Amino acid sequence: MDEAYRAQISSLADRLVLEPADEARYFSVSAIPELEACLDDFDILITVHSVVAEVARLFESVHGRIPTLTLQDEILEHRHCWEKKGRSIQRYRPVLSDKIAVFGERSRALLLAWGNPEQKISVTGAARFDAYCAHAAQDSGPILLACGDTPFLDKSEDDELFAMFDELIKVCSAGNIPFRFRMPEKVRRRVLASAGDFPILRTLCMSDATVEPSPQDVITAGAVVTTPSTGALEAMAAGKAVALLHPRDVTVYLSAAWNIRRPQDMRTVLRELLAPPAEKLMYQSVILGENLLVATDATANIVELIRSMAAGRVRDPVSA
Repeated sequence: MDEAYRAQISSLADRLVLEPADEARYFSVSAIPELEACLDDFDILITVHSVVAEVARLFESVHGRIPTLTLQDEILEHRHCWEKKGRSIQRYRPVLSDKIAVFGERSRALLLAWGNPEQKISVTGAARFDAYCAHAAQDSGPILLACGDTPFLDKSEDDELFAMFDELIKVCSAGNIPFRFRMPEKVRRRVLASAGDFPILRTLCMSDATVEPSPQDVITAGAVVTTPSTGALEAMAAGKAVALLHPRDVTVYLSAAWNIRRPQDMRTVLRELLAPPAEKLMYQSVILGENLLVATDATANIVELIRSMAAGRVRDPVSA
């Protein structure tokens, strides 16, 4: 199991105050046959991988035996939900688990629009955002330039995005704008494998700077530029001015007060991120409130939902 997912569910297990004889066990997708063999030992099945075909088949096989819960762990995006091919099934059309715990009202509205029954959807927030909300503040640190884990659908889009990052780094350097660069490992590998012309980005990707953005990177940043991603929501939750970098004219479910769609946008947007106008920060707060439940403790909400489901009372502690 991916360590980030394991940590998220482990933190929930710690809050459940398990009896001495109880335990939380973790299974990767490849271990589903092992899980199916001992399924009756568990009170509830929780996953963040419900869009993977193997997990979808597991939900079908366990239906009615034990409650099943999906934790939303990534933003819903039009292209990834409707156009992505491969191992992922059609995302949440329908939701196959008994319940899904979603980030906020925007996710709930989309799932309802896609034909999912209202009783399946619980607006709880997400445990991964609690730490960011607790440290929400403007800061004078460097601008964090980051990239989502899956910013594109196929290799035809790589060079276009990488050229934008290359230009963005040039603009920051030429304008003496302090910045910190972070890029996930699998995106870094695609940069280095590409034959495209982006020498500055390639040089940075050969250094140790290209690692997954940590919570500390976000919390200490002055502002954030990233692709439409869960990382953008994390930065908004941390109180940072956030610009979305998306060079293609495509439908994007996540809005932003600042957007970079072409190189000509960069200087103006970067200047505003350094001294964000109050009215744009207010608009960003509206966007955050639509996309993420931030007024309550998300971990506590999810723990309550898990307890009620495991006890056979599938009710929604927040939305109901």
